[in-house]
Amino acid sequence: MVVIGAMVGAAHACVRLSRPCLWALSIWGLAHMCGGLVHIGSDVLYNYWLVGSSYGRGVKYDNLIHAYGFGVATWVCWQCLRAALADKRPRFGPLLLVVLAGEGLGAVNEIVEFTATQIMPKTNVGDYANNAWDLVFNILGCIIAAVCIWVHGRGKA
Repeated sequence: MVVIGAMVGAAHACVRLSRPCLWALSIWGLAHMCGGLVHIGSDVLYNYWLVGSSYGRGVKYDNLIHAYGFGVATWVCWQCLRAALADKRPRFGPLLLVVLAGEGLGAVNEIVEFTATQIMPKTNVGDYANNAWDLVFNILGCIIAAVCIWVHGRGKA
């Protein structure tokens, strides 16, 4: 979290991220910390099934936080890229680029989680299927963010 905070601070210093974006990042950080620290019964919130069951079908808290978080990361990428664009309106090419950047950040997160599983015996990170579902929900969040950016930015210069 300290490294991510430093990265957000550096991005903010360069492009002045919007206040709603900073709030969204703060909410993501809080939701992430709750996921690993708040217990429901004998397990952490990250492993809690919101819809479905532990049979592998449904949506876990972890899935929603991945979609939300990497959607927000995509929004941060958009704000950083937009600062360098002459035409500030969202277009397909730049939006595709920020979706791929958001998913790339999600992939880096998965590498960090994988490394944690190799170093520490009990991480609550999950197995290969969890890793794959994380990537699926990451890209869903990135795409939803891009659509929201496009809808919100239509016609704005």
